[in-house]
Amino acid sequence: MTVNRQPTADELNGVRQDTVHWPGKAHRVTQVDSDGNIIDSSNPLPVVSTIGSHNDLEGLGKTAVGVTAVEVSFIGITESITITADTENTGLLYIGKASVLTDGSNAITFLEAGDDITLDYEDSINAIFVVASVAGQNFWAGASL
Repeated sequence: MTVNRQPTADELNGVRQDTVHWPGKAHRVTQVDSDGNIIDSSNPLPVVSTIGSHNDLEGLGKTAVGVTAVEVSFIGITESITITADTENTGLLYIGKASVLTDGSNAITFLEAGDDITLDYEDSINAIFVVASVAGQNFWAGASL
């Protein structure tokens, strides 16, 4: 003889009855932190704001560059660096490490007159250099510290 009875709460181990069932193709995702604890209202996902985190700005002003690479160096520890090719330039500027050459070899990018690049970069380990394809060029550089 079969007896139909409702399981007790202990037998269900927290599983609710008469709830909506997910289709077989549905996925349920639970976020956990690095210790394996579930992310919820009692253990929220940590959020770190970078807005307004920069403490200072440093500008180098107009800097002359030719066919010998010039180091772009700042006194403070940089978080981001902006380099702008002067609008009066007639050649290209190449950006890279100390090995950057006037033909663009070893460059990470190039700038034409008026172009700029901003890099999230901390320059205390590896400096950034600028070299021009021709003599008599200029660039502007600044950093968020």
